[in-house]
Amino acid sequence: MPSKKDGELYSAAYDGRLPDVQRLLTDGASPNVKPRGKAQALAIAAANGHVEVLKVFVRAGAKLEATDENGWTALMDAAFTLENTCASAMTCPNRPSMPGVAGPHRPRLKE
Repeated sequence: MPSKKDGELYSAAYDGRLPDVQRLLTDGASPNVKPRGKAQALAIAAANGHVEVLKVFVRAGAKLEATDENGWTALMDAAFTLENTCASAMTCPNRPSMPGVAGPHRPRLKE
């Protein structure tokens, strides 16, 4: 069962609140938090274009191969929403940042 910190982490990832994500992970929240019936926090950050948040999850050990109920990974979510910078951060983590490379704005995934 997810802890209160895990729930806060999920919300922070959705909103792209980098300082909160960093603090919650340091305080013991799981980088693989995935509330029942929802996507993994990593996937929500990726699909919403929160590149720096996504990088923190990757460094904290988030499982990139984890899937949601539909079999989608965070990389698939990022590609589907045209968040190319997030997709690159997962596939080439040592590649320099490329501002402005992300695709056109897409609606955020629902929490």
